[in-house]
Amino acid sequence: MMPRKDDAYFFYNGRSSREFGLRILNDMSLQIPEYDMEFIEIPGRDGDLAVDNRRYKSVERSFRCHLVLAKGQRLDQAAVAIATWLSGKPGYHKLLWSGEPGYFWQAIHVQGVNIVESLRQFGAVELTFRCQPGKYMAAGDRWFDVPAEPGLTLHNRYNMVSHPTWKIVIPQDKTDSVTISIRGGDGIYMEGAKGEIIFDTENNILTGTLDRIVGDRPCFPPYSRVEISLRASQGTQVFVKPNWRTLG
Repeated sequence: MMPRKDDAYFFYNGRSSREFGLRILNDMSLQIPEYDMEFIEIPGRDGDLAVDNRRYKSVERSFRCHLVLAKGQRLDQAAVAIATWLSGKPGYHKLLWSGEPGYFWQAIHVQGVNIVESLRQFGAVELTFRCQPGKYMAAGDRWFDVPAEPGLTLHNRYNMVSHPTWKIVIPQDKTDSVTISIRGGDGIYMEGAKGEIIFDTENNILTGTLDRIVGDRPCFPPYSRVEISLRASQGTQVFVKPNWRTLG
């Protein structure tokens, strides 16, 4: 059941729209991610040449909101607080909407609207977020332990490729070499790993200490059974966050 408009809210950058007196006036506008194809006309050739860029384009999601001021609060104070919340910390953040529990988007607030002026003139403001394609499943936003024996089997039941996040924890004062393999797919080998290492394959960001890493970024194809095997020293722990997502 969809929430009543008075009850609807969104959650972004760790805080709720309710904290700032924002009341959503409409359902969140939705777009299905568009597949990125280029069509090139070539003289002497019938039709177009289709170039597959092998990706989905980002989408925008918007909320039109009315502001309810707290007792004694000025409009400009409230607007500055909202702007600071939405734009104060650069980068993508989780965007949750009460109308679709169990899902979230990786989003960044899009500048281009003067919140103060919009509220003064129209009594409402439209807040727009640019989102990574696909919505993420809350069920895939948790860590799974990958044991050395017998490994771990996961199921990507969704229609988009999943780019997992890996966490490797080496015992204190130890150094290890770690091999993570996906049956029938890619694998990674880390040499000279120490402490805690986080490898975000979606954004290709690795944090932690190691001598080198070899291999491709393992991904989980849509509608697939994913069999993960591990080779590491005793005491080393490996975890995976699958980051399931869907086009729906």
